[in-house]
Amino acid sequence: MAAGPDTTGSRRATTGDGRVEIALSPPSDERTAVLRTTKGTLAGPDYVVLITAAGAASPLPRPGASRREAAG
Repeated sequence: MAAGPDTTGSRRATTGDGRVEIALSPPSDERTAVLRTTKGTLAGPDYVVLITAAGAASPLPRPGASRREAAG
């Protein structure tokens, strides 16, 4: 995302057509995401990813709010 983080480390941006908003926020436990492939391993900060229709309710959860995560 080209958008820089705010004071909480969260980032948000919209798609080129302005219809979808994507928000990233760091998890409360500072986890690391690890992607393993046959070509190697990539590790970096984990983020909670929220995708919503632009103009909908704020996509970033309130601090301490319950979060639901999907594993893929």
